Amino acid sequence: MGPNDARLVRVFPRKMGAMIADVAFPSDSVFEIVVECKAETAFYAIGAKYEIRIDVIDFSAMTSVVTSAIVATGHLGDAVWPTQAQQIVFSISAPGTVNEGHVWKSIASLKIGITNPHTSLAESELFLITSPLG
Repeated sequence: MGPNDARLVRVFPRKMGAMIADVAFPSDSVFEIVVECKAETAFYAIGAKYEIRIDVIDFSAMTSVVTSAIVATGHLGDAVWPTQAQQIVFSISAPGTVNEGHVWKSIASLKIGITNPHTSLAESELFLITSPLG
């Protein structure tokens, strides 16, 4: 990345409050989608306007679970994106038993600037909704 760059580093699901990614989530449990992003010096220094959106797709049912939800918006250096490298966390409601055995994926988009914006996309690995634990 050069000084005039910003991008999504990765997107991953995890159990609530966990530090690492996971690939299976019980249908009765809330979990999180984490978006890791980085803005280099020039974008960050000017406090460029940003917007991060996520989509969560159920590939088994071919439906959207979350559609283009704005999870963060503001200016680089604000309270939501206070450092050049940042994690944005979005909670996903418990999927419910109807989704057990379904394969999901999350996709995030970043837009920096207003006129001719800089953009970045990232997608998670596939993950599975399982039966509740014991």
